Amino acid sequence: MNASSNPSTLTEGSVGKHMARMTVPMFFGISSIMIAAIVDAYFIGQLGTQEMAAVSLTFPLFMGMTSVAMGLGIGATSVISRKLGSGDHQTSLTIGNHTILLVVGVVIVVELLGLSTMKWLYLALGTNETLMPWVVAYTQILFIGLPFFAIAMVGGMMLRSMGDIKTAAIIMIVGSGLQIVVAPVLIFGVGSWEGLGIYGSAWAFVVSRVALFVYAVRVFKSYGLFRSPGPWSEIRASWLAILRLGLPAMASQLIHPISMGILLGMLATYGTAVVAAYGIVNRIEGLALMVMMALSSSLGPVIGQNFGARQFHRVKRAINLSYRFSLIYGTCIAILLFTFASPLAGAFRDDPQVVEAAVWFLCVVPISFTIGGIGMISASTFVAYGEALPSFTLSMLRSIVVLVPMAYVLQLYLGYVGVFAGIAVTNVLVGSSAFVWLRTSTNRHVKSARSEGERKVLAKAT
Repeated sequence: MNASSNPSTLTEGSVGKHMARMTVPMFFGISSIMIAAIVDAYFIGQLGTQEMAAVSLTFPLFMGMTSVAMGLGIGATSVISRKLGSGDHQTSLTIGNHTILLVVGVVIVVELLGLSTMKWLYLALGTNETLMPWVVAYTQILFIGLPFFAIAMVGGMMLRSMGDIKTAAIIMIVGSGLQIVVAPVLIFGVGSWEGLGIYGSAWAFVVSRVALFVYAVRVFKSYGLFRSPGPWSEIRASWLAILRLGLPAMASQLIHPISMGILLGMLATYGTAVVAAYGIVNRIEGLALMVMMALSSSLGPVIGQNFGARQFHRVKRAINLSYRFSLIYGTCIAILLFTFASPLAGAFRDDPQVVEAAVWFLCVVPISFTIGGIGMISASTFVAYGEALPSFTLSMLRSIVVLVPMAYVLQLYLGYVGVFAGIAVTNVLVGSSAFVWLRTSTNRHVKSARSEGERKVLAKAT
């Protein structure tokens, strides 16, 4: 990484431009993943409502598996970005290598646990006897590709922390592009071959991620990753540093699929069509929020490196610019989703019940995108500060403590629409709290840095 890619070398006025350069490649990378999910949902929707519901039920468990790897990646990137900000490039590479080892070991253990408990988990989600064989077999296939996906994902996260957003985005685009190309062939077949149906979607994920892994490893090696890990003492020190932030980040990431599972359990009582609709709108919501995801993802390295360099005026500038963007973008996307809710939902499945439920979601939840985006930005900033507890607490509030009671109470009065209203209310409450909390924390760091600077001046004078 050269100086031009290091956020800690920027002037205050160029922070916004650098954030844009960091965000645009990530936008294309994340959007490719969301587009692949949207296309996959469209293909599954052509098979039937039950098939769509079955795939939707696999989301919480598979997201939980990927959240474990993502949590480790978040912890590693926070450590790496602050090391780079302080000028210690060699240590950042060492930590990167040790992170890959940790991810491989943890993912294998988690997969074994998932395979042994998945039937019980799916029963808890309200999966009926008709859907259970599909759901279990679909998940088992996905697990084959999970280790390859996890290594490529975490490696890409580390490249972002090193300032190479472009290559990290290309890795995401390659994987998603391959999935889009392979999926229709495996689902619907070609020529006289009838395809694999619902399972073709899972195998498309596996094939694309194995191919991506081969490509990604070549890229990572060029950065000095995938080299000899060194003595156990260094590995242990790196793992402790990663896990200090990675475990809370992992817990934060795991909370979301848990809450999704709880919400799916609530929605399952209203029928298969509502579950299928929830699977569709989750993909639409992800596509709508991909810009915010790209912004919060690219914001971490910018803030982390400037935090490590003690350049808090740039940190505050980056946060304020991100907040303003969230307010403008969230408002615009909410208006668009409200206006085109019905044709969007109908494009996936022409079942009137599915469309009705999806339209309700798209009219209610996007209202909260502005404040919800501020919450995403705040959580990412806390991790960049090296403060895992606030991010974990916000995730717990957003996904469990506030969301579940709110959704449960409102659905008693409004039916399944109450679940959607609970999501919107939670986004507003937690996003507002995150804004106040981050402002307080940032001011505390600024005050501490000023005191430290004054002490150094006095020490030189004496």
